[in-house]
Amino acid sequence: MRGQLYSSQCAAIKNKGYSLLTLDVTYVIPTATAQQSGSYDSNYPSMFSYLKTSLLPNIPASMSSCATAASNAYSANTPSEIQTAISQMFNWAIAQSSHLTR
Repeated sequence: MRGQLYSSQCAAIKNKGYSLLTLDVTYVIPTATAQQSGSYDSNYPSMFSYLKTSLLPNIPASMSSCATAASNAYSANTPSEIQTAISQMFNWAIAQSSHLTR
């Protein structure tokens, strides 16, 4: 399942009638200079390459399809955007008369 997220798990949850909201937060890949600074394991360059070429291109679409509706898929890149998206997600949940269960 390289390069793909777990859409079958999302579908199983949605098929049970639950609403899913997703928040896609951009993963920052360290620069090559930072990777060679000595603070990273020698395997990290290949891991970061895999993230950049195989995972990152698929994450936005996967997160969007995992959400119950397109309007339930949020994306953020900065701390301010993350805070705004989380507030919107909680406001959505409150408006739905939702409740959290264990």
